[in-house]
Amino acid sequence: ARLVGGALNIIKEIKNASGEDNISICSIDSDSDGSAEVYVSAIRDSKPYSSAIEFKDNAFSVTMDNINWVLRIFEVNNRATLVGQGIRETDGFFGPIKLLKKQGLKIVPEGDFIKDAPPFGDIYRIEPIGVKGVANGVLVLDQRGYLRLYGREDDGKWGLKWMSADFFGGTLNHAELNDSGAGTAPRLIPIEGRFFGNNNQAIIKRNIPGGLGRLAEKPLSFKTGSITSLSWDDTMKTMTKNSSTMDIQGYVSDFFMDAFDDSGRNVLVIAVSEEKGGLFGDLKSYILLLELSL
Repeated sequence: ARLVGGALNIIKEIKNASGEDNISICSIDSDSDGSAEVYVSAIRDSKPYSSAIEFKDNAFSVTMDNINWVLRIFEVNNRATLVGQGIRETDGFFGPIKLLKKQGLKIVPEGDFIKDAPPFGDIYRIEPIGVKGVANGVLVLDQRGYLRLYGREDDGKWGLKWMSADFFGGTLNHAELNDSGAGTAPRLIPIEGRFFGNNNQAIIKRNIPGGLGRLAEKPLSFKTGSITSLSWDDTMKTMTKNSSTMDIQGYVSDFFMDAFDDSGRNVLVIAVSEEKGGLFGDLKSYILLLELSL
């Protein structure tokens, strides 16, 4: 879509094939040709079936499909990097996260994104972080929602430096894998929302589940959410909570922070969903903008 006169005009609608489940989207000029590709991560038949959309010959079109990775962009040392990971029916996300590069009409792996890495977590639960401007750590949101900070030890191996006492994250976004047998319900794997890490600091959402709370294997609702800023010292062993938003009624699905004018003041933009009116109530969604410096 293109913004014209305060309204979004649809440029083109690209429909998925039957059975494809879109889970994320990102953009990068991976082949450095001066034109960015839009990568749509999708699952089909319990396997990655991602695609690329490009602006060619004065029109948007799908230039690659059946990419066998789910894809994401990481910012490392102020440089955008395309990475990918596999998915399979038996255990969901699997294998190391790979560095990827567009070469012609193919996506080619160029080695592991994090060399000699232990199994940190899936591609949506990690964030490379830095100390003194150098990306030498990995922040991980584990399956129970606790943050873990890993760094290199003196022997060069990865070691756990810190683990949070509080839980973070929380998502209602799940990908559906195929039935493993007759009469078996499809398996759902959570697709965690993004969080950000940069130069001794991280910003992450924290959703408080409703219903059975954290006893539920997969929460079906969240009561409140918030955004929290954390920072750590150069040893990576001490983490400090800098600030947090107030509790927001509903589920924080996504957020980002940027400066939108010459003042340099950061605005936090939060997407919120709130269920209203009991069992048969409507779902109320809204965008919340907060001016602050997390």
